[in-house]
Amino acid sequence: MEELIVNPIVLELAARRGNLDMDGIRYVVIRYGTQYQLLIPYGEGHLSIGVELRDDPVEIASKITTALKLRP
Repeated sequence: MEELIVNPIVLELAARRGNLDMDGIRYVVIRYGTQYQLLIPYGEGHLSIGVELRDDPVEIASKITTALKLRP
């Protein structure tokens, strides 16, 4: 359910705000109780990646966007 409904809506809302005057969005980080969830717009959809709390989701997002040749 999260992948089909919640994540696309979160990305759409963040993109609408980002597109106003902040040059769009690169990714969204959600902090759940047991993990971070990293949402990255990709193609016609998105990537959703679970990140352990001990890891840095911003560093991981940077590595992924670089590897996929997305905007930094």
